[in-house]
Amino acid sequence: MVNKVKNPINLITNIGRKAHISAQMKAADCLAQAASFNRFQRILMVSSAAVTFLGTLFLPAALYADGLADMTDKFGTQASDIKGDVGKMFAAGGFCCAGYGGWNWIRKGREGDRSQIEGKQIFVPILGGAVLGAIGTVMLKTGQSIGLTDGDHGKVPGAGG
Repeated sequence: MVNKVKNPINLITNIGRKAHISAQMKAADCLAQAASFNRFQRILMVSSAAVTFLGTLFLPAALYADGLADMTDKFGTQASDIKGDVGKMFAAGGFCCAGYGGWNWIRKGREGDRSQIEGKQIFVPILGGAVLGAIGTVMLKTGQSIGLTDGDHGKVPGAGG
């Protein structure tokens, strides 16, 4: 009895074709079933996809952590870095808003062409800019006014140790 040896390229090609066809059929079945899902099943699918996606965003930080405590420590460090960046953005946004209000004030003072600018178009951006600038300053200066540094986070000031 002689065994006929098949061409390995054809064998691999046929396996690939069968896998592709079965994947297409499974995708068609899933689409047909998805049309009949109720609202709860759709919410469950979307929330599980969101959890999976967000998990991939935080995966590198979790892989390099030395445990749960180190992972929460890194999360706290990232949160304080974000606080500083957002504080700078609020301060810059406040400066831009106040500048826009001042520019409207200058245009209102000119005779003729821009006299239709109302008072609220001047003072609302200035007040909004002041509020944004104050929020940014508070975010940047929180903890520094009582003598805390990043290394002292979580410790009571003036306590030994």
